[in-house]
Amino acid sequence: MSVSRCLLPLLLALAPLAAAPPANLIADPGFEQVALGDTLPDGWNRFNAEGKDCKASIVAGGHTGAHALRIAGNGEFCGVVVPAISMKADERYVVAAWVKADGDAQACVKVDYLKDGAWLGQTDPYKAAADGQWHEMAITDDRAKFPDANQVSLALVVGGGGQAWFDDVAFVALPAETGNLLANGGFEGGTDGAAEGWGDAHPAEESPKVLWTAAAAHGGLHGVTLKGAKTFHVLYAPSMPRDKAKPLTLSGWVRARGGGATLKFDFKGGDQWLGDQAGENVPTDGQWHEVKVALDQSKFPAATELCAAILAFGPDADADFDDLVLR
Repeated sequence: MSVSRCLLPLLLALAPLAAAPPANLIADPGFEQVALGDTLPDGWNRFNAEGKDCKASIVAGGHTGAHALRIAGNGEFCGVVVPAISMKADERYVVAAWVKADGDAQACVKVDYLKDGAWLGQTDPYKAAADGQWHEMAITDDRAKFPDANQVSLALVVGGGGQAWFDDVAFVALPAETGNLLANGGFEGGTDGAAEGWGDAHPAEESPKVLWTAAAAHGGLHGVTLKGAKTFHVLYAPSMPRDKAKPLTLSGWVRARGGGATLKFDFKGGDQWLGDQAGENVPTDGQWHEVKVALDQSKFPAATELCAAILAFGPDADADFDDLVLR
């Protein structure tokens, strides 16, 4: 695997600090300002299956604070929804929460899409394991599936029976990623420590860690940490057809504390990996660096597919990655 040199134009720039965390549209994400009992935060509303009740209340025992929102399942579905906001073309929306479920509860956080107050549909790819443990989940909006929507909202839902607790809720607006060919390049969507849509590869005899975490965020709520590789560890996006007439540039932010770290293109022919084009390694100084790699279409002419990837390699690899863009 080529990691030590780049024979193509690229830019490596230093940025000493990450961007400021985005503003949370939820005023009281931990329900700390709401009294224990059946009262909900101002403007929040219950919803439920026809003929069923929705028992939602503020209870003691949160993920990080003293309170949490508890929703008891009614055999079908019930939940709590926050006030909708107007969708803007230059924004994308992320909803997130920590969820703990038991019994046969199918608990999730979801994005709701509306047109002038009328519900059109939802995005809810994850259900928390009903194991009595706290699980983080986050979802980015998928407005392309609801082109008529002009409003978006966040809902916390329990399907089936059992019960679930919700805490540390986030609803944020981030700048739109116009033209980004990576569906989850900012690593905003994910659950249980895994970034949605990304696969990983490493030698079978090694057990490096992938951490989808707020601690690795450069912009937005989440980033990814690759840690513990002795030789190499790759996290890769889904493959895309190669168009040799189309110029592409992969860019992103990398912060390394040990080993080597960079971005790269992988070249594939069918299911066979043919090689890669890696960017320059960032310094191991614990600071954020932007890396840009311009695709060299003369490489691996037999390749019919490409995929963007992040790379950490040993010994003692330890690096954060965020805000990847492929255009």
